[in-house]
Amino acid sequence: MHALTNLSRLSVIAAFAAALGLAAGLMPEPTAAEGDQMAAVQVVRPWVAPTRAGDVKVQAVIGNDEDVPVALMGAKTGAASDVMLIHKGQPVDRVVIHPHDAVGPHGFYLLLNDLNRPLADGDSIEVILQFQDRAPMPVQVVVGEEAEAG
Repeated sequence: MHALTNLSRLSVIAAFAAALGLAAGLMPEPTAAEGDQMAAVQVVRPWVAPTRAGDVKVQAVIGNDEDVPVALMGAKTGAASDVMLIHKGQPVDRVVIHPHDAVGPHGFYLLLNDLNRPLADGDSIEVILQFQDRAPMPVQVVVGEEAEAG
């Protein structure tokens, strides 16, 4: 069997990289409406305290820069079995964020129930926010203390 030379391996790698670039060009770009939706809802300083197990609060400020209300309907993450919306100390099915307003961190948080793994200081987890009438929004949540997440 004939071994590839270094030059041949580089050619194969270059061709593979070019094919990946071409494939990436075929992926659909977000529509203008989806891009506007993402820019209109902003998540500021999402963080969660380090913990070994159990339930934990995700703190964040979620702002609405639109002229119409935005309804947060839920969230999901691979880091926990369930995510609950908590507003003013009570579980709710949805949180309405009024135009040019924000919720959190003192009246609103996400409660991650039954963590799948320990959350160590310096890690991050992905939480996907689910809104009514708009695309889901992935958010990277920092594991640490509030001052570290800012």
